[in-house]
Formats: sequence, C-alpha cells, structure tokens
Amino acid sequence: IVHDRNGIGVTGAKITITPWMPDMGHGSPEQTVVTEKGGGLLGAENIVFNMGGYWELRVKIIKDGDEDTVVFIFPDVRGE
Repeated sequence: IVHDRNGIGVTGAKITITPWMPDMGHGSPEQTVVTEKGGGLLGAENIVFNMGGYWELRVKIIKDGDEDTVVFIFPDVRGE
C-alpha cells in the first residue's frame, strides 16, 4: 500500500520494483510486474531472487513530478 503524507492512498503513480544483488552488481533476470488494485493498494508479481545471498528490493514511486524510493533488505536469501 502506498500512501501520501496525509495517509491517502496514492493512485496513478508509476511504480517500479527492482530486485537487486549489490554484492554481485546485478538484478534479477525477470521483470517484476506491478499492478494497481485501487486506493493505493498494489500487487507485485514475478519477484525473483535467482540465487542465494544478500538482496535488496528497490521500490521507486513517481507521481506528478515527485519521486520517492524505499529499499527492503533481505540479508540471507537461501539458494536452491
């Protein structure tokens, strides 16, 4: 869920989600698909961590010329 600073659900934003492995300098070979569900609720499919190790999930939100980012850390993804 994405809210603005007033707690209102953000709609119509461009949102990208990028799995990234900084230690290896690369991301996932798959493209993450983000879909808007309404009221700021989003769905994300095809998030792939294709090897074990330290990963980041980088989320970028752009709306009306404003941009914000957040990084979620996954320090110990298990490999297959």
